[in-house]
Amino acid sequence: MLCDICKEQIATIHYTEVLPNSEPKKMALCESCAKEKNLLFTPQFSVADILKGLTQAVQAEEEDSEKSCPRCRLTFARFRKGGRLGCASCYEAFQPKLQHILEEIHREKQHIGKLPKSAASEPSKAAQLAELHQELKQAIDREEFEQAALLRDRIQTLKDEIRGGKTRK
Repeated sequence: MLCDICKEQIATIHYTEVLPNSEPKKMALCESCAKEKNLLFTPQFSVADILKGLTQAVQAEEEDSEKSCPRCRLTFARFRKGGRLGCASCYEAFQPKLQHILEEIHREKQHIGKLPKSAASEPSKAAQLAELHQELKQAIDREEFEQAALLRDRIQTLKDEIRGGKTRK
């Protein structure tokens, strides 16, 4: 295919120009015409850099797959294959990877449990407490300290209710 501008050299660059309220304009350009239009760029990475990054990612994945729980000896690779952890210590052994997986699944960092359908109309105190803690963190991040103080007091009241009405002194 010849260059759309000079009609002499072979086109090696395919360029699409998109302007508002018009159809996209496709052009096939040779290197010299592309230079004149300032359409050439030099990549900031090389193929060697890409391959190096891929091999490092594969090595990291292999290392994670070989990591095992110190208590039950379940490997992360076996967990990924079967989808079940071997014991409570697995949560600590695989914590960074599990946290990422749980965030992807639940869109949350902390699991607050489920309610039976009969109790679905009223959230559990544990769920309320978790929600209040989240609101408190957000209020502190926004530097809304008066709101944070109110939330802190609501959290303490709820904790007292959970403990059976005992108040702290």
